[in-house]
Amino acid sequence: MRVENWNGKLIDWASKQIGKPFIWGETDCGTLIRQGLQVITGIDVFTPLAWWQTEQRARESWDALGGIHAGFINNFKAINIGCEYVQTGYIGILRINNLDTATIILNDKLLFSSIDAGITLRNLSNLLKDRFIFYRF
Repeated sequence: MRVENWNGKLIDWASKQIGKPFIWGETDCGTLIRQGLQVITGIDVFTPLAWWQTEQRARESWDALGGIHAGFINNFKAINIGCEYVQTGYIGILRINNLDTATIILNDKLLFSSIDAGITLRNLSNLLKDRFIFYRF
């Protein structure tokens, strides 16, 4: 279920995130999508998932659920969506150097969190779409 005017609220929230530095438990990719989904739904959809303050604790939290993909589907009832159906509010998971990175979709952009650049808005090109696995919550 989504809150009224979730799309506008999500865009407003996301615009306030851009430029923030990367901080575990505040602006890392998992925390960012958790907050974004809370804006959309009005609840913390990751309730069973412990909050973290370090990379190690983030990894332990997701590992306890069998990984991000298993956690999304089994614990949080996310639905895997083909790249041709991607919409604002969906979550994309990209594997970079044996590390899954999560992002939230904003129209044709990605709200992206990285250690080196902090929170940025990046283009979601058709070529890039093929490298992601997308989920709807």
